[in-house]
Amino acid sequence: MDFRVMGMRCGAMAMLVCGLTNAYAEPPAGAVAVEFVQPEKFTDAGNDSFGGYSASILASLRKYIERTALRYLQPGQQLSIRITDIDLAGSFEPWRGPERDVRIVRDVYPPRIKLQYEWRDADGHILGQGEKNLRNLGFQMTTVARDSDALRYEKALINDWLASEFSPSR
Repeated sequence: MDFRVMGMRCGAMAMLVCGLTNAYAEPPAGAVAVEFVQPEKFTDAGNDSFGGYSASILASLRKYIERTALRYLQPGQQLSIRITDIDLAGSFEPWRGPERDVRIVRDVYPPRIKLQYEWRDADGHILGQGEKNLRNLGFQMTTVARDSDALRYEKALINDWLASEFSPSR
């Protein structure tokens, strides 16, 4: 006996696996939209001391925000986020000599993200909107994410904002 799950033909034994794989593959189209506004003007969203931004860093943040924000939305709700500036945790210290393209993370270089958002219900009514300047001056003491994640401080900043802004108990 064969079944179809999201357009895929699956045998009876594989139906559950196919269904789970498709269910968690991508967030629903349009539920969370992330836009980076003029990333070339961001304070610091790059991998080196030359400024600018890294497409891979922005792609990683976009994917993380889309997946994480989805947890806070009810079915049919939509969240649009426009990121207008990023200043990653840490900084490049050129006086260090040949290692100047190594990001040094100190408490004087906290992560910062400026954004605008609009949150709508299934009927298109605005549930919330605004501008936020996210930063955490105690980021090194409060972040418990995996140490191997280069964007752990920024992701913790995003998590804190999403939880405070979109939790059902707010």
